[in-house]
Amino acid sequence: MDLAELSLDQKIAQMLLAAYRTHENGMAMARAGAGGIWPIGIPSDQAEPFRRIMRELQSQADVPLLICTDFETGCGQRITDGNCTEFPSMMAFGALADGEAEDLAYRAGCVVAEEAAWLGVQTTPSPVFDVNTVPENPISNTRSVGEDPRRVARIALAYTKGMMSRSRLLPQAKHFPGEGCQRQDPHLGLEVIEASRKEMEEVHLHPFAEAIRGSVPAMMTNHAIYPAFDPDFPATLSRKIMTDLLRRKMGFDGLLVTDAMEMHGITNRFGPEEAVILAVDAGNDLILEPPEGHRFVEWVRKAIKKGRIETATIDAAVGRILRAKARIGLFENALDMPEPTTPIEQRRQLAVEIAEKSITLIRDEAKLIPVDPRSCNRVFVLEPRHPGHTLEWGLQFSIFGLLEFAGKYHSRCEHALFDAQPADEQIAALAAKARGADLVLVSTFFRSLAGQTGLLTSRQVALLRQVAAAAKHTICVTSNPYVVAELPSIGTHLACYGTNKTSVAAAVDAVFGRLRPQGRVPVTIPDHIDPSKVEIIAHD
Repeated sequence: MDLAELSLDQKIAQMLLAAYRTHENGMAMARAGAGGIWPIGIPSDQAEPFRRIMRELQSQADVPLLICTDFETGCGQRITDGNCTEFPSMMAFGALADGEAEDLAYRAGCVVAEEAAWLGVQTTPSPVFDVNTVPENPISNTRSVGEDPRRVARIALAYTKGMMSRSRLLPQAKHFPGEGCQRQDPHLGLEVIEASRKEMEEVHLHPFAEAIRGSVPAMMTNHAIYPAFDPDFPATLSRKIMTDLLRRKMGFDGLLVTDAMEMHGITNRFGPEEAVILAVDAGNDLILEPPEGHRFVEWVRKAIKKGRIETATIDAAVGRILRAKARIGLFENALDMPEPTTPIEQRRQLAVEIAEKSITLIRDEAKLIPVDPRSCNRVFVLEPRHPGHTLEWGLQFSIFGLLEFAGKYHSRCEHALFDAQPADEQIAALAAKARGADLVLVSTFFRSLAGQTGLLTSRQVALLRQVAAAAKHTICVTSNPYVVAELPSIGTHLACYGTNKTSVAAAVDAVFGRLRPQGRVPVTIPDHIDPSKVEIIAHD
């Protein structure tokens, strides 16, 4: 399709990556000419209903849509009926041996490419190219490969190349210019990043520079202020960062996608209309999920009339959008959703291989691992009560507990949950239960985007300190290796870098000796993390 075939309003509409909140509103956005759809409101996590809706959306659009959804840990993150694959977090790849990490990352990316094409999804905001340099980071954390910018670049780029292998998927390297040095979740507020220009260039920009050299087709932005480049505006809304730095200095000419514009990191400082105008003028191509998205075209048209946005900016953005759609053959095969060529069992086995090879024994002072189940008369499994699996914002992930997997090895497993802020009575009761157990298995499975940092609160630390003091032996299984710094009272820690079924099963298998932990920690664990600074926010 040629740019000249579109009216100004049609061009502007192509820049909208509209939220599908209801079936009615999603179809209306497709008919209105939105450039893409973000299907967050589809009620089903089953593959066939999802595919049917994707096909219906495309059939409503005059210009084929870019369907965008988050497959950060694979398509099984969104489709949970067994037809798609969920992988551990990116930090699991960082825990793998050099060489093997890149190979497995590439193969995982190929699986995502096959499954996304089958689901009718053309672009996904992944993988994460952030370098995690702050242990308390509430947003990248284990979603990052680790703290070494060169390893992050190699592994994330290998994953990306796998995603590009079928020529039907546009992966988005995120979150430019780097979210790994944050201490605040942009879903909740706007942070000022104090990293120097030198640190930004040598650490956080390095993976993105490698992504550009590797011809990554798209990037997603970050909602934070970087005074090293622009003291006034968050990166997403900054022309100095998006155009001067990313496009002109670093040479990126691919699709630039904003992170969700409804995040408080944007809305707390800027009104919906002003944020849209600044995002377009900054050089972004696709504006994701702006509040009042039905007014997007009106707002941008008005800004052009007032001279705040040049028509050349619109033409450049829409040109990139149309080229991206042509690159993946969308104008010829928008309704084509080919079956994966790799059998589902092979795809699942790849996830198992990654999970098992990444399991890391961080500390084992008393040499408890492996545990002989016959040596334990009573096993007590203690796990956090999660704020909820349906989140008000952000990603949704499966969170599996230890109990069903530990039960395969020991028939006498007792189980209890502990709260985000356990009361004195709960602490005393759980410590009493631990006193009679031969082994206490503690899980600290958190996801950063569940409205929490992935770390323990001071009350949870107090609970687990008393549990460890009361128990004969305690083993902590964690999805986040930084938790070790909060729990010096527990001498054995095993990291699995994920909360999905495959990761948790691998961790329990390592506890009881079916597999040998061979991963390495891809981050530096500090001597201490102050749990009083950890906040957990529950959502219904």
